[in-house]
Amino acid sequence: HGEAKCKVFMKPSAKWVEMRNTLITRDDVSALIFTQLEDVTQEHFLQEELRKVQKKHEWKQQQFQALAHMPGVITYDYNPCSDLLNLDYTNQNGEVREFIAEDFLGKIDQHPWLAPESAAAHKAAYEEAMQRPMTGFVDFMGCFEGEEFYCYRSYYTSVADASGKIYRIVGRADKIDEDVKKTQRLQRKAERDSLTGLLNYESLVKHLEYNMALFKCGALLIIDIDHFKSVNDRFGHMVGNKMLKAVSYVFTEMFRRSDVIARFGGDEFVIFLPNITDAAWVQKKGAQLLAAIHQIQVSEGEYLSVSIGGAMISDESVSASQMLKAADKALYRAKDAGRNRIELAVESE
Repeated sequence: HGEAKCKVFMKPSAKWVEMRNTLITRDDVSALIFTQLEDVTQEHFLQEELRKVQKKHEWKQQQFQALAHMPGVITYDYNPCSDLLNLDYTNQNGEVREFIAEDFLGKIDQHPWLAPESAAAHKAAYEEAMQRPMTGFVDFMGCFEGEEFYCYRSYYTSVADASGKIYRIVGRADKIDEDVKKTQRLQRKAERDSLTGLLNYESLVKHLEYNMALFKCGALLIIDIDHFKSVNDRFGHMVGNKMLKAVSYVFTEMFRRSDVIARFGGDEFVIFLPNITDAAWVQKKGAQLLAAIHQIQVSEGEYLSVSIGGAMISDESVSASQMLKAADKALYRAKDAGRNRIELAVESE
C-alpha cells in the first residue's frame, strides 16, 4: 500500500537507523518489499538537543511570565531592529500596566516614565548590550504609578541569533528606592559629626577640595570658641555640648546651604563660602556672626564669644591645606588681639 518508515535503535552498533519500506509487489501468499536503511544517529541527537533547548526555552518563558505578574515587578522586552520597548509594570494589587515606547533610544529623554537625568546612562547601557551577548544592570529614576519618581535597578540580558546578531534585550527592574535611601543615610551618618550634625573633619577635606576646584575662588573661615575649656571645667561637658550645638545652629541659620560648614574638632569649626571674592563683605559677615554667637548665654550675665580667622582664595593653584594654614594664622592673630574678633590673612600668609 505504498511506503512506511520508522526509526529504530541498533544495540550492537549503538546507532539510530531510519528504516524505509516500499512495497514492490504482493500476491495472496507473499509480498516483495524494498527496505532502505539510513544512519540517522547524528540527526537524532541533534533533534534531542533541540527538544531540550525548546523545553528549557518554554520553561524560561513560563518563569518570565510568572515573574512579570509578581507585585512591584517590572519586565521588559526591547527590539533593537525596530527600537521598540514593551514594558509591563505590576502594582501591589496585581494590576498590570503596559508601557510601549516607540523610538525608545531615539527619544530616550522624552519618555514620561523615565527621568531625563537617567536617559544618558540608560542609552549607554543598551547600546553596549547591542554589541554582543551580555548581562548587566543600570540604575534609573522611573515613574510607573502616580506622579512620584523612584529609584529602580534594571537587570538586562541581550540575546543573539545564530549569526551572533543581537535581536532582543530582555530583563526586569526592581525598585531599590529604600536601599538607596538607606545607603544615603549611612553615608550621611559617616560624614557627619554625631554631636552637631555638621560635616566631620574627614568630610570637610573632601568637600573643601571639591568646592575649591569647582569655584576657583571663595573665603575660608576658622572659628574657635573663646575660653571653651573654662566652660567645660566650670559647668561640665553636658553644658559644653549644649554650647557646641547652639553655635552650630547659628552657623546653619546664617550661612547658605551651598556653604561648607564643618566641625574641625573640639571647639573649632570651619566654614567655606564658595564664589565669594569681596573681603569687605567677609569682614561684615564675620561681625554679624560675632554678634549672633554673643547672644548664646552660658550662665547669668555670661555669654559665648568666638575668634575668627579668614583667608580669601582667588588662585586655583592654592591648595586646601594652604588655605587652612593661612586662616589658622589669622585666627591666632585674632586671639592675640583680644579674641571676639575676625582677622583676615594677609598676602604673606
